Amino acid sequence: MVSLTGTLMLQEEMTWRVAVTRNYQENMGRLWQLGVRPEDVLNLMPSQADNAQLNQIINGTPSILQFVGTTNPSGLGAMQSATVTAAVNISQNPRTESQGSPLTLSFYRPSLPASLRPPAP
Repeated sequence: MVSLTGTLMLQEEMTWRVAVTRNYQENMGRLWQLGVRPEDVLNLMPSQADNAQLNQIINGTPSILQFVGTTNPSGLGAMQSATVTAAVNISQNPRTESQGSPLTLSFYRPSLPASLRPPAP
């Protein structure tokens, strides 16, 4: 019974870490979909350096990569695409990091003519 309780607690902790990391990724993708440049997305996200809990959950720094040109996913028309990659810290010791399997999420946004996009600040 004690062994099962320890296993369930560890599984709950890892599930929580995965959920926080995926939420972080999704928020990065949504900012990009709203028109924020990839290099500015991380500046708008909560900093791992300023948040000890977030630093313990996410392994390394998540990244966003925008692809050049457009794609046509499932016949939806010309879309810009980007991927967001992040990994969970699977270490049981909060003072060390051990990278879990990184997950990459794909995001799309309409490709607007350059004349409709406001200039970058």
